[in-house]
Formats: sequence, C-alpha cells, structure tokens
Amino acid sequence: MKKITKKKTLTAVTGATVIGVAAAALVNGSKLESVFNPGKFEKFENNYKSEEYDYVSGDGEKTDISGDNTQKKEKNKGDNLQVLQLQKQDNGKLNDPSSFGIADNGTVPEESDNADAQENAENGIELSQTDNTGNGDTILQNNGNGSGGNSGSGSGTGNGNGQNGNGGSNGNQGGTTITPSLSNDDPVPTSAPTPTGSPSNPTPSPTPAVITPAQPTPVPTSVPETPTPTPTPNPWTDDRDSVTTEDGELIALNAEISREYYTFGETYQAEDGTVTATFRQKDGTTKEKILSYGGSDGYSVTLSTVKAGRQIAVFTYRGMSARAYYTVLKCNVALNYMVKYSEDDKIYSMSFPGEIVKNNNGEAFYAALKKYTETPYNYAKNGNYVDLTEVHKRYIAILGDASLKEAFQSEDARNLSANYPNTVFLESSDGYLTTMLQGFRWTTSNTLMDTKRAYLYYPMGNWEYLTRGVVDYVSEVPEGYKIRRVTENEGTEEYQADQVLEKYTGTDAALTVPMGVTRVELNEMNQSVTTFEISQGVQDINILSVENNLPNLQEYKVAEGDELHADFSISDGILYSRDGKTLLSVPAGRKNVEIPSTVTTLGENCLSGLSEDAVVTFKSEKPPVLKGKTGFKGTIQVPSSSYNTICKNYMFRFGDECSNLVFATEDGQKDLYEFSSNEQVLFEKGSDGILAAVPQNTRGVYTVPETVKTIGEGAFVGCSSLTDLIIGENVKKLEDNSLVLSGQVDSVTVKNPNLVISGHIFGTPETDKVNLDLNIFVPTEYYEKMLKLWSSILDPVYGEGTAENLLQTEEENGYLYEDGAKYRQITTGGKTTYQLLRVYQSDKTAFRIKEGTTEIREGAFSGCEDLEILLVPETVKTAGKNFLSDCKSLEMVASESRTLFAEETYGAAADVEILTKGKEFTDFGWENGILYGSTADGWTLLNVPTDYAENIKIWKKTTAFYKNAMKNCKLPNGFVLQDDLAIQKIGDSCFENCESSMYVNFTGCTNLTEIGDNAFRNCVNIQKFIFEDSVKKIGKGAFYNCTIMEEITAPGVVEIGDEAFYGCGSLMETDIFTSVEVLGDSAFYGCTNLTEVVLPETLSSMGESCFENCTILKRVVIDGTINGISRYCFYGCRTLSEVVFQDSLAKSSSIKGIGVRAFGNCTSLERLDLSAQSGLEVMGARTFEGCVNLTNIKLPENLQQIPDYCFEGCDALSIVQLGGDAVVELGDRVFGEKDELPQFLHIWVKKEMLSQYQDAYQPVLDPVYGEGTTETLLGEINEKQEYIRGILFENTEEGRVLVKASEELSGEYVLPEDTVRVADDAFAGCDKLTGFATADGTNVVLGNRCFKGCTGLQTVKLLGNITEWGEETFMDCTGLEKLSLGNTGAEIQGIGVRAFKNCTSLAASSPIEIRAAIEVYGDECFAGCTNLASIAYTEAARTAMRVIGNSAFRDCEKLTALLTSKLTGLTYIGDYAFANCDTLKQPAVPANVTYVGEGCFMDCNNILYVSFYCGLEEYPKDCFKNCSKLIRTGGTAAAFNGLKRIGESAYEGCASLTSSTSWNLGRYANLEEIGDRAFYGCATMADTMLNKEETENIVMAGTLNRIGASAFAGCTSFHTLWLQSVTPPAFGAFSTVDLAEDFLIRVPDSQEQEDYIYKAYLECLTQLLGKEEAYRILDSFSDGAKERQAETISEDGKAEDNTGIGEISEISEIQRETDGPGVIEEVTETPRPSTIPEENTSEREETETTPEPEEPETPEESETPQQPEDEDSATEDSQQTAENVDVAQNAENAKQEEGAKEKKS
Repeated sequence: MKKITKKKTLTAVTGATVIGVAAAALVNGSKLESVFNPGKFEKFENNYKSEEYDYVSGDGEKTDISGDNTQKKEKNKGDNLQVLQLQKQDNGKLNDPSSFGIADNGTVPEESDNADAQENAENGIELSQTDNTGNGDTILQNNGNGSGGNSGSGSGTGNGNGQNGNGGSNGNQGGTTITPSLSNDDPVPTSAPTPTGSPSNPTPSPTPAVITPAQPTPVPTSVPETPTPTPTPNPWTDDRDSVTTEDGELIALNAEISREYYTFGETYQAEDGTVTATFRQKDGTTKEKILSYGGSDGYSVTLSTVKAGRQIAVFTYRGMSARAYYTVLKCNVALNYMVKYSEDDKIYSMSFPGEIVKNNNGEAFYAALKKYTETPYNYAKNGNYVDLTEVHKRYIAILGDASLKEAFQSEDARNLSANYPNTVFLESSDGYLTTMLQGFRWTTSNTLMDTKRAYLYYPMGNWEYLTRGVVDYVSEVPEGYKIRRVTENEGTEEYQADQVLEKYTGTDAALTVPMGVTRVELNEMNQSVTTFEISQGVQDINILSVENNLPNLQEYKVAEGDELHADFSISDGILYSRDGKTLLSVPAGRKNVEIPSTVTTLGENCLSGLSEDAVVTFKSEKPPVLKGKTGFKGTIQVPSSSYNTICKNYMFRFGDECSNLVFATEDGQKDLYEFSSNEQVLFEKGSDGILAAVPQNTRGVYTVPETVKTIGEGAFVGCSSLTDLIIGENVKKLEDNSLVLSGQVDSVTVKNPNLVISGHIFGTPETDKVNLDLNIFVPTEYYEKMLKLWSSILDPVYGEGTAENLLQTEEENGYLYEDGAKYRQITTGGKTTYQLLRVYQSDKTAFRIKEGTTEIREGAFSGCEDLEILLVPETVKTAGKNFLSDCKSLEMVASESRTLFAEETYGAAADVEILTKGKEFTDFGWENGILYGSTADGWTLLNVPTDYAENIKIWKKTTAFYKNAMKNCKLPNGFVLQDDLAIQKIGDSCFENCESSMYVNFTGCTNLTEIGDNAFRNCVNIQKFIFEDSVKKIGKGAFYNCTIMEEITAPGVVEIGDEAFYGCGSLMETDIFTSVEVLGDSAFYGCTNLTEVVLPETLSSMGESCFENCTILKRVVIDGTINGISRYCFYGCRTLSEVVFQDSLAKSSSIKGIGVRAFGNCTSLERLDLSAQSGLEVMGARTFEGCVNLTNIKLPENLQQIPDYCFEGCDALSIVQLGGDAVVELGDRVFGEKDELPQFLHIWVKKEMLSQYQDAYQPVLDPVYGEGTTETLLGEINEKQEYIRGILFENTEEGRVLVKASEELSGEYVLPEDTVRVADDAFAGCDKLTGFATADGTNVVLGNRCFKGCTGLQTVKLLGNITEWGEETFMDCTGLEKLSLGNTGAEIQGIGVRAFKNCTSLAASSPIEIRAAIEVYGDECFAGCTNLASIAYTEAARTAMRVIGNSAFRDCEKLTALLTSKLTGLTYIGDYAFANCDTLKQPAVPANVTYVGEGCFMDCNNILYVSFYCGLEEYPKDCFKNCSKLIRTGGTAAAFNGLKRIGESAYEGCASLTSSTSWNLGRYANLEEIGDRAFYGCATMADTMLNKEETENIVMAGTLNRIGASAFAGCTSFHTLWLQSVTPPAFGAFSTVDLAEDFLIRVPDSQEQEDYIYKAYLECLTQLLGKEEAYRILDSFSDGAKERQAETISEDGKAEDNTGIGEISEISEIQRETDGPGVIEEVTETPRPSTIPEENTSEREETETTPEPEEPETPEESETPQQPEDEDSATEDSQQTAENVDVAQNAENAKQEEGAKEKKS
C-alpha cells in the first residue's frame, strides 16, 4: 500500500550531482513503489496470525516478524510460535516532547577517500556505478531503516527489493543505489541500528506529484566531511536492537513442546521440547540451530504447572522469545463409597465423606476427610496418577468402624439418602477381615468400568470427561490370606487404619499381596513361598518379618500388571528403594547375591534372612552406609585393592557386625582382619596386636592405641585429613608400607627409641605416592642413635640423607588441633601465639582463624576447595604467598587486620570480596560460620555458608542483609528474625538461587524499605512473599524466575525495577500496584498466571515490555501521569480483552505516544477506545499487529499518522474511527501486506471531514485495493451503531442489540458479552457460520428465527443467561452437531418453541450438554432431531426440569434415554412428547409428574417397559399406541393406586403387552374407566398370571364404571374378564368376534341375593350383544349363576329380553379380595428409595417392593454433565435383547397355560 506522508527534503551528501539525482527521484513518495521496481518486489506474507497461535499460523509456517522477513514455508511438527527480540535499546527520556515525532532511522554519510563506488555499512551509504540490468535507470532507494543499504553484491541490509523489508539480504542488485539521510530537522546517529520492526520512512505530501526519471550521474570521487549529529532515540517509533551472536544475526526463534501433558507440580525437562533459532549470516543466507536448555548459551523457559488446562510456555534466548502451548491435566477423580443393593449386581455410589459423617463425628473430622475430594488431592501431581494411598487408609478406618456403621444405618442417615444403609462396610471374623478394600475403581451408570483391577495410584489421562467417579471397592479377602485392620489416631481428626497382611496359609509358591493391603507384617512361617509379589498399595513392609517367615523365598516381584509407586523397586528379584540406592531386602533363600555399585545404603535387616553359607558380593569400591544392622552372618565379597583398602573400609562400615561375618576379596583373600570395637581399628586376624587399619575419616592428630604392638602395611592409607601421628612406646615395630601417608601429614612423633623399622615403611617409590615431606620427632637423648639406625635402613631405599631430613628432636612448642585446623603453638615470655599450619578438615565451607594467630603458612588452605567464608583475626601479620589459591569456592574474606590485604590478595580469585575492618564495617561477628559486619546502625548479615542446615536466628539489631549473603544456600530450615524492627534492607542477590521452600514473611518489619537487585532471583521453591507497606523499592530482577511464587504482598512499593518479576509464571495475586510510581522494563514479563492489573494514579513511568507475554492477563486499568504506553508493553498478552484508561489520563492529556508493537498479538482484544487521549500524537509501527480479534478502535483527534503496518493481521477489524478535524495520515501498509483489506473494514470520520478524507485516501487506497475502495470504506461516525466483523449492532436504552449479520460471516462467532438481544432473523442466510457461543454470565434475548436455516452451523454453546427465548431460533440447522446449554448457575428459564426442530445432525453420543437449571422444554423444541440419541445433564439441570412441552422430542427416532425417575422436579409431559421415538426402550415417569399428554409414547416401536413413580389419574388417549414391543407399564404403589382412567386407544397396538405379577389390570385398585379401543390389538395380554408357580386370575377393581367401545378388541389371549364391581360398568359397543373364542365375563357371586348382580350384567350386555350372546359369555365368579338362569333364555335362542333389571335393593357391603401391589421389577441405575411413596395400608395389604436405588451424589466441584441414565439397565431384563425378551415372555405364557390345565383337572 502506498502511504500518505509529508514531503521532506532528502539529503545525500555525496556531491551536487548526487543530490540532484536523489531529489529528482524521490520528489514524490506516494509513487515510491514504481521506483522500487514493482516487478521484483516480494510481498510480505502474513502467515502467523490465527485464533490459536499468536505468533505463527497453526499450520506451522515459519515467519520472521522480528526482522520482517518471510521465510520459505516449511511444515513443522509442533506449534511454531514466532518470537520477538527483547534486547534493550536506550530510548532517551520518554517525557521529552521533542522525541514524539516519527524519526527516520537513516544515516549521515561520512567522508570516503575511495573514488570508486563503495558501501559504508556504518553510515548507511551505498554508491554504485553498475548499470541496472532491469531497466537501465538509476535506482534511488530509501534505506532509512537499514544498516547497510542495497549493494550490487546483495550484502546490504536495506529496505529495498530484497527479501527483507527491514534488513533483507539481497537488495536491488545491479543498479546504482543511494541511501539518503534524514533532513537536518531530524538528527540521527551515525550508525543506525537495525530494528526488528518495519521502516519509518520519510513522509511525503499526500498530494500526488510527477516523478521525473533521473539520468545516470557520475559518482564523485570523494565525499565531503559532514558533522555527525547527536542521536535522539524516539521511545515510540524506534524498535529494538538486533541481536548478533557468533552464529549470526538472530532473526527468529521457534519452540515446540512434544510432551502430551503435564500434571501439577511437574517441571519442564530438556527432552520435553525443541527450540530452534534462525540466524542470518553475513552473506545473507539463513542458518537454523537447535538450542540446548539452560546454561550460558541455552534457552530458558517459563512453564507453570500450578493451574490446570491449556497453558502457554514462554521460551527466551538472547532477548528473543517464542511461545508454545502445553496442557496441565484437568482430569480428576470424584471419591465415592461403594453402595450395593441385594436385588441386583450393580455398583452404586455415594459421595465421600458424606453428611452423616459430619453429623456423627463433627465438622473438623469431616473437613479433614473432605480435603481429599478437592484440589490438589484429587488431581494428578508429579506424575500421571492420583495418589490415593492416604485417603484409602481413611476409608479403611471409616468402613471398619462399628459406630460409623451404626450411624450410616440410622433413621437420620436413611432420611438423608437411601444409599447410606446400603453402603458396603468391612466385615471380619476372629479378628481378621473377611472383606477388604481393594482400592479405587471407576464406575459410571452403575457399571464397573475398571473390570480388571483396582488402583491406589489411579492412572490419569486425557479423558473424554474431566471427572471420573471412583469407589474404594470392597471384595472378599482371598482364601489363604489373613488380613487385620489396624487403626491409629482413633478418636482424632487423623483417624486412619491399615489393612495388614499377617499370615499366608496357602500352599502356592507365589504369595501375591492382595490389592488394597497397605502393610506387610508376617507372623507365621510358610515354607512353600518362593516368590513374593508386591502390589502397588503396599506402603510399608516389615523386612524382618518377611525374611524370618519366608525362609525359602527366592525373589521379589511386582504383581502382574502392576507397578510400584511407594519407596520400592525390584531388580533381579531383590527389593530396593524406589531410586535403587538403598538395599531393602534380599530373599532369604538366595545363596549368591550381587549388589550393584549404584547401591549407597543398606537398610536395616536387609540381609537377615540369608543363611550362613550365603555369599553377598558388593560391586562398589565405596562401601554403602548402614541404616542399622543387616542381620547377615555369611560371607561378604568386595573388589580387590591395594593394601586391601576397600575390604578394610567395608569392615569399618559393618563395625560390630564384623564378628559374625567373613570378608573376602575378588582375588581370593579371605578373613584377614578383625574389628576392635574398643579402639575402632582393624587388627590382622590372629596376630599379636598388628594394626591393619584406622578409619579413613581420621582427622588431625592421631595417637596409635596402646594395644597396638606393630603397625602393619597400609594402616593409614587413605587418611587424607590426618595431619599428625603419635606412635607411643607400646609400638615395637613398623612393617613395610606401614607409614604410607598422605601429603596432609606434617609430623610423626616416635616415643620408642628402640622401634624396629623396615626399609620400606613409607611405601614403595615405584608404586606408592611416598610422602617424605614431614618431620619425624624422636626423643632428644636418642636422636643420634636413632639417626644412625634409621639412616642405615631408609637411605638405601629413599636416598641418601633421607633419615637426616626426616628425624627431628622433640619441639619445645607443641601443636594445637582445633576446629579442623592445625596450629603451631608458640609461647614466649608468657604470651602464646599461633601459626596456622593446615586446615585439615578440607570440606569446610566457613572458617574462622583462631584469635592470636600471627602467621598463616603457605599451603594452610591446600585442598580447601569448598571454603566460602574466611574470617582473619586482627593478630595476623604475615601470610604465605597465594595461601588462598586452592579456595575455588571462596566468596568473602573478612579481615580484622587493617594491613594484611592492603596490597595483596594472596591468590584469591578476582570475584572474591575482601572486607577490611575499619572501612565499611567497624567490626565483624561470627556464629557457627555465619559472618556479620558491624556498623553504627547495627549489624549487617554478611554471608551464610551454602551448606548451613540449621535454622538461622538472625542477630538482634541486624539492619541489613548484605549482597549475596545467602546466595546459593539451601536453607532447609529457613531463618528467624529476632528483631523485626531493625531490618532495613535486603541486599542484592541476597537469596539468589536459594533452594529452600520456606514461606517468606516479613510481617512486622516496618522499617524494611528496599529489596535489592536479584534479591530472590531463581528462588524456585518459594510460593508466597509478605512485606509491610514500608517497602518502597524492589530492585532489578528481585524475583526473577521465581516460578512457583503465587502471591506477593507489598502494598507500599513505589518503584519496581527492570525484570523484577520476570518469568514468575505462577504469580496470580498481588497488591503490589497499589502505590507504584515506576515500573521498569520487562518488570512482569512472562507472568503467565497474572489475570488483572490495576495501575494506580501514582504511576508516572512504565518501561518497555512491562507486561509482555502475560498470556492470561485479561484486564488492565491504566491511571497516573504516564506519558505513553511503551513499546512491546502488552505484546503477546493473548487473553487481554479489556483496556481501561481512567478519566484522569484524558484530563491531563499526559499520554503522548504508544510504542512499537505495544499491543501486538493481543489476540483477544476486540475494542479499544483512545478517543479521549487528546495528547496522543504518535504511535510506533505495528502497534496492533496480530490482534486477530480487534474489531473496533477509536483513535484520538490529534493523532498525526496511523503508523506503518499498524493493523497487520487484524483481519476482524471493522471500524477505525477518526474523530479529529484534520486528516490522519496513513503510514506504509497500515493494514498489512495482503492485497485485500480486512473483510468488514469501515473507516468512520466526522461528516464534515468525509470529502477531505476521500481526497486524501483515494490516491492511496484505490490503486492498491481497487477503484471505489475509499468510497466504500469511509462513513460517518454514528454513536448509536457499530459494525463488528460485519455485524451491525445498535446501542439502545436496554443495551446493545445485534441487528443483522453479514451473510459472509464465517467460522465460529462469540456474542459480545454486553449484547442484550439478538434480533429476529439476525443471522438469516449465514450459511458459512459454523459456531455460535455466548459467554458465561451474559444476559441475552434470542429473537424469533434468529438462526433458522443456518445449515452450516455445527456447534452452539449458550453458556450464559437466556432471559427470553423466541420461537424457531435454531430450527432447520441441519448441520448442528454439538449443543451446550448454560454453565452451572446460568439462568435459562425455558427452551423456546421449535428451538432445535429438525436439527438432524445432533447425532453423536450425548451431543447435547445441559448444565443450566432449565425448567421448560418448549413445544417441539427437539422434534424431528432424528439422530439424537441422548442428552447429558448435570444434577442441577436434571432436578430443575419442570415441563416437557407438546411434541418436544417427537420423531427423535434414535433417542435411547432421557426420561428417568431422577427428574424429580418434572411435573408435566406434553402431548406426543416422545411420539415416534423408536429407539426408546425403558422410560420412567418420575414421582412428581401430574400430567402426561395424549400420545406421549405413541409409535415408540421398541419400548419394552415404562415405569411410573407418580400417582397419575389418567393414561391419556393414544398414550402407548402402537408400542408393539411394550411388555408392561410398571410402577410404584402410588402409580397403581392413583390411576383412574385409561384413555382412548391408550394401549392400542401393544401386541407384546403381558400380564404378570409386576403388571396386570387387576393391580389398578381405583381404576374407574377404560377408554374406547384402550387395549385394541393387545394379543398377548392374558387374564391370568403366574404367581409362585400358581396361576391366578386377574380381577378388575370394583371401582371400574366404564369400559369403552372395543376396549379389548383383538385381545385374543384375554379369555376371561373378571369384573369385581357389583354395578355393571357402562359398556361401549364391542363384538365378541374380536375376542378370544372362549371369552367370558365373570361377575361377583350373588346367589344369596337372587343373582341380582348377574342379572344386572346380563341385562346390560343383552342391550349390546343380544341375550343369547350375552348369556354365552357371562357367568359369576363361582356360584353358577349362569346355570340357574338357563330357563330364562329362550329355547330357540332368539328370544330377546329387553326389559331392564329392576331396582337393586340395598345389600350389605361385599368384602373384596384383592392382590397386593406387587413388586416393581424395574430397578433403575441409581437408587432413590426415598422417592417411592408408601402405600395406603389402611386400604390394601402392603407388599414389599424393590426400592429404586439412589443415584451417586455429584461432587460440588464437578460441573461435568452426567451421562444419561438409560432406564434399560435398571430392569430385570436389561441384559436381554428384544428377541430374548420375547423368548422369556413365551416361556412365561407356557407356564401359565400349563398351570391353568393343572388347576382345571
């Protein structure tokens, strides 16, 4: 796109001719593209924007945004998320008004002595005489943003016709190119940086001008010298500096995470991802390099796992960043008790811990259990499993507790839930369990899904539904196992129990610990077991009990199909700790055992079971640590070594156990030494006091024990801390190699002048490291004698003069061994001083030289590589040269001597801090290695050793923590301030890299004002910091990379330094912005859990990249007196959707600029109103690039220019509102490189400015985007309307109304949250729309037909409140596949009429999820959804349903389940609600339904059973019509007692209807009316039933007063109609032809009343059938009325007696015998017996009924819709197919016929 800019004078100081060429060619910037040679111009492709990936497109194409370079497209495996540079650039003062203009990054040429064309990379000038092969013309190119220009060789980095508009490698090859400088009005540096943004080119006038082609001009031979102006960086328009490494210029960074998911607490590992950097080489080519993780040249990453769900990791390398998505598992388990009902084999469940536990044991006990059902206990943590071992022990305690069992079975519990008394408790006998808890298993729909096994470490994965309900499964204890329940902490909140395996009485060779056992403690021997298999539930094993009671055990194994998670692992059949470093147990039956070198520890009794002939071979040369006695009495074999040092070291480790052991070496040596417990030394076995070895950790001076007579070879080998040796008179002889000593030994004192020595006492020179640099002190009076003797023996071996050099007379001054150091003690004139000779405890990290020491000898600290802190007393005057050279870890030397270190550092490294008394500190203090310095104000904590393990009690009056004071410390026990009020400052890097997981609380430290730079940097284990409001300053990097810090309290902070909270990916809560005035650069970079920032009115400065990559930051409120939004400030804040500028900013007009990419890649930002910021004049390039959802932006009146590439990638942009009175210029390619503008773009301006904008923009826009573009885009500002993505909204008094959507609208659409209404027909014709959603919390009215006929619509998510639902809203959306209605708590009163009618693609399993408490399902709301199978709904949604409207689910031919007894709120089911639901099999009408409409289940061809839990008075017309497979309509006592009317054709066509004890017409005790054709065609319905192998007649209730016409027509299996009413009911017309051939009607006996009942019926039937036919079919129950009335019938059978039966005289009441209500055979999936109304026992004999089981309680935190409960699975025949049901029914009919025959005979 061409740009509108102001005309500028371009100056190229290369001579008058060159200036002329430049001026002629560049006189009109609007025609610049033609000068650029458009034929070669490569357009920048915007491939990196999408909904999902903020930096690059989802298909993985690599795009360089940092250098504006489009690379060749390549597929990548992962999310290639483009990055931007972070390296800082000085931008001058942000409050300098002169810097607000747009500066071109051009250069001013320097003088060149070369007459030929040349390139000057520093000043940006490139002159070339080479002809342009393209057109022969001289080419002038603006290289204002490049650092090199465009050369013929292509080595320039200018903004020309090469690949990169901002530093491309190949420019315009061949032609003469001139890079002009800026005008004198805009001074720039002599060497302009190459920013990553787009060029800021000169801005010529918007008025077109004619370009006059320039002629080739000779290049001058010299360039006049021009003064270089001082650079003035622009804080808004300048981009970051480029980053150059040894690999080239860093231009791109891509990151990919290959790991499928993380769990809570897990951390990023190097193998989890791949980070690739792209570099530009000097020759213009690019190079890719895969980076390493960590280290000085590796990348870093911010990846938090404290929050579940999809997250973004931020990778950083050399100032660039990339992002990649990862997932933290949301899946969790819902804990339940196991519930069983005796009537079936299903597994029911009830929420743990249960209200009855609270009522019985109290709130505290309940809360202690409840926590296990909540985060993080029910989520995976540090692995892909949920650790349920602890809660399993709680289950064992509860379910084995007799008092709790009684509580569960109490009446109170039963009133809470019928599941309580049916909860399965543990059972026991003789103290051992007969049933036990196995562990946790998944159940759903009352079905056990984990059929193979149970778990105590439940495996997690990306489940389809987030929450999985599990029960701790109760099973029988396997045969042969004796398991005892052992409790602890009974009666407390920590009440728990173990299932302890005590005996195995089986004979199998393999003992497999049953799943669920938590402890093994055997107390009975079993000789048959050779294999011990451990299951994952075992937490503790009494090793001694196993080894003693399983003597033939050969191996440990992991139980088949299991894995160990506790502190166990098994290798080669041996039991180790989980990390394999501790040996726990060797099977007792082993004879030869090899222990690998990885074992460092031996557990107590680990070898106790082995026999004495067993051999244990250790492969490690270093003996392991013993936790206790091993119990072994056999042979231990170790590696061979010189002087048997390894063997000796093993013996020292085994100590007193050596007396029971034989030690051997691999080379065959055996049983050479014995251990002396008294002297703690080794003697040669069987010798007379020959010393074989002393412990190698012997330190300082050592006196040979008095029991030693001879020192054997190698006795002191390896004693590296031994400094002096004293050999007493008891020692008579020194054998060869007896004094092989380390170089640390200074002296040997010999007391026996007659000591016999061997020639090689110091070792063999050829093989040993002989130490002759020592003194051997001998008695003075025997010196000459001993010298002569020793010379004769030693000199021949070690050289002449050896003895003379070694032997010394006893010193007058002795030695002092103190604090791991050796001093020479010198006493002169009664005054004692010291020389520090050697610090022999070389592993010290802190050392204080003894007071009175005057000299430090050379080599005193030899080998002290771990020393960090040294305190030198004032008495030290001299020191050996470089005495500190070996102290590689030294950090600090505190010298009380004022002169010692004045000129010398004695070999200390350059970074060692040397503090001298009297300078910064007046004195020093010391406590257990902790160094303090004293000042006038108090103490300063100077340094703490990194290995300090105790709790640090900070001295009183400590005012400051010095820099690096606790850096790298582990601080396992933290620290305590004893004087809160004293502390004033925490120094730089004070706690940097501390590994402690302490809780940092400075509450009460009201004088603490400053936290230094990097003070807590990389403290990755600290979650929370608390400071008083006295803290005013937080230094640079103070909390850098505190990755798990979730909260910081510091309300008084005024200044926050650069990178202070960089990478704090877990930070969620803070009040740190309350009073802040200054925010440094990158202060909160990568805080990926920060969701809201409210900046206060005190804020005056905000650094660049301040909140960059805060990926879930949603809302920002900006206040204060800041002068702008810095560059990259909110870059990459992908969820930022609301930016609020407070009124005070508008009033002060303080905001002057917005920096480069300040809001780049804020992909959730939809609207931004800057119109009130009247002071805003300038914005940097690419301000809003990548804001893919930005739709509306209002720019202020004084903005001078919309900058280059401002809206790159803003494809949703709909309105750009320019409200000023002057035309706002357009920068280069404002809307990006694409040849098309955003699809729905409009530019709204004031009405009076339309013509001016038309004139200004038409020459720029129309040539690029087509004629008429400008006219189409421009429009008048209308405050009452707005376009968003092609959708017209109106702002009304009630709120914003969506009026009409463009038919071009495509993809998924989320309704703006402030929309209150969707107008009628709003989305008509939007066939490209694939998704529609409303957000949680919205309140919207859906107008009539608003989405009707949107055939491309696939998903609808109405998560908010629907205040009014119109008609036919989504009707005929035939492509709709997935529907979600409401989040939990959403208010949707009802689904509209025909809302989803004919949505035929709702087909997948549970395509509809309902969470909202919807009361009314409107008429025909899902009618015609022919593929709908089921609906998933939450407990709230299920219980809220009140009304199912007429035909609501009619013609849902594949609906399998919906209507269940759990719809406890349902009261109304409309006409034909489920008609023609052919797949529906076993619906249940819940207890509170009072109305069922006509044809409710009509034409449901596969219905088998219908269960009624309510007391309906009527089964209406056509209710079950044509349900050809319907067997019965069962119900509760209320259902049978309540029914009065069976409507017209109610059961017509129910050809499979069958009478049984569960259902028959006789059970309807109050039935009054049977409608016309009510049972028409029910051919299998019989008049008898089989009850306990006896056939019983079905007798109709005496209340029956009407039988409709043809009511039983076609009921050919109905042979006898038993009518109990003494008064004939009103019969409708019927024909006996349609009935069974032997059809009879039997009426009550009335012989004693002259058969008046029979006569009345006969009269009634005669009117319908004639007397003969009536007589034929009528008889009494049992008294033969028919025979007695024979004479009244005409002999020819034709006489008709039409006279009525006379008045029936009043008779006494006839007692009726009736059947009981029977048993409901249908047992639904989830029991709720409490919903079944009790029968009226005053009228009927009560018969036991099967309760309906109650459903599992849904945990409160679970919002997952429950899968529909198919009532099929709840009945006795749920496992049978329809064919099997028919077979079963035929068998039942056969039994009835057979029973009838027997009765008749």
